[in-house]
Amino acid sequence: MGLLDLTAVELAGQIKSGKTTAVEAMEAVIANIDSKEEELNCYVTFDREAALSAAKEAQKKIEAGELTGPLAGVPIAIKDNMCTEGVLTTCSSKILGNFIPQFSSEAVKRIEEAGAVVIGKTNMDEFAMGSTTETSAYGPTKNPWNTEHVPGGSSGGSAAAVVAYHLFTHVQTRVTAWRDPWGTINDAGYQVAQSLFAIGTGGWFGMGLGEGMPNKIPVAETDFIFSAISEELGAFFAICLILVEISCFIMFVNIALKIKRRFYKLTSLGLAMEYVFQVFLTIGGVTKFIPSTGVTLPLVSYGGSSVISTIILFCIIQGMYVLNCKEEESLETQQETDASKRRVRKR
Repeated sequence: MGLLDLTAVELAGQIKSGKTTAVEAMEAVIANIDSKEEELNCYVTFDREAALSAAKEAQKKIEAGELTGPLAGVPIAIKDNMCTEGVLTTCSSKILGNFIPQFSSEAVKRIEEAGAVVIGKTNMDEFAMGSTTETSAYGPTKNPWNTEHVPGGSSGGSAAAVVAYHLFTHVQTRVTAWRDPWGTINDAGYQVAQSLFAIGTGGWFGMGLGEGMPNKIPVAETDFIFSAISEELGAFFAICLILVEISCFIMFVNIALKIKRRFYKLTSLGLAMEYVFQVFLTIGGVTKFIPSTGVTLPLVSYGGSSVISTIILFCIIQGMYVLNCKEEESLETQQETDASKRRVRKR
């Protein structure tokens, strides 16, 4: 079995055990890119020297015991709409043809903190406005199984790269952790296992406010805040919190159903579904119902962008309801005026 046939977790394990190195893994990926890239057009930005240099640096840290994350030394490609500090990020558009971010997105930061080594930026539909990866300013990406077809989705570069090169993503790590967190508790399953420990420790009534150990739960203030709440305040409080979140969703749906204008109604329903889906992803992930997704719990998780985006969602739905009410009042007033004029004419 070659290096590119291993999963991300398996490859990281072999790198950390000394059976292979981050440099060898990166060289294997580059060899595959060289053999297929011209035909498939998976990458917008690919700097082999920078990738190899990053792999060498990662290997030094692994050997020194400084890099021990679950993806230590594993090569990974990033979609071109995710900011990467110091690396060209274009969203596959000529408009951003010279944009080099001064910061990395949160997702990229977490991948790098886990030890992954960035290969390059993959092709996509321009500004992700499409579903075939044909609208990229840098040309379409081909389907590796049949180059007469498209790979599908706005992330066609990433999809084609995965199929063509068997690249490794954090998704595999999270699925592995979800399937067997106890078997990988020292690696990929650590987050989920600690989350379940916290929920179980809290029981029905909790350990008491300030009596828990949120520092033992990874990213307790954001992704796993539901686990920290369950540990300190108990399952009863956690269930009440879920009911509050569901009641907000029901309120959104009721508002949407009362709105008569089709655009306002569909927009409100769409935002309501986005809200409840976010709640489902967060709570489902920390309770091992689904693989963890790293999504925040609306109005509960710490973080300005999370809170502000949820408040904006509330405001949009409420604003559409107010506009709808005003339009209905205006229409009723106009109808009453017209009816009054008709009565006057009859006299």
